[in-house]
Amino acid sequence: MTIPEIQQARDYNRGLPAPIRWVHVLWAVGLWIARPVREWAGEPRRRAWAVPLVWGIVLALVIG
Repeated sequence: MTIPEIQQARDYNRGLPAPIRWVHVLWAVGLWIARPVREWAGEPRRRAWAVPLVWGIVLALVIG
């Protein structure tokens, strides 16, 4: 199974130094893992309250 976020990060960053490519691939993995939450929060009917809620939870976890 090809993961489109990771494939795109690998394809479009070939000319960059290796450590920067690794960070881009790790970021793509994070986006892939968070895809269900991003799709849920980004749905137009709940976008106004769900996106701030998700960011608040993330910030609470980082701070606490």
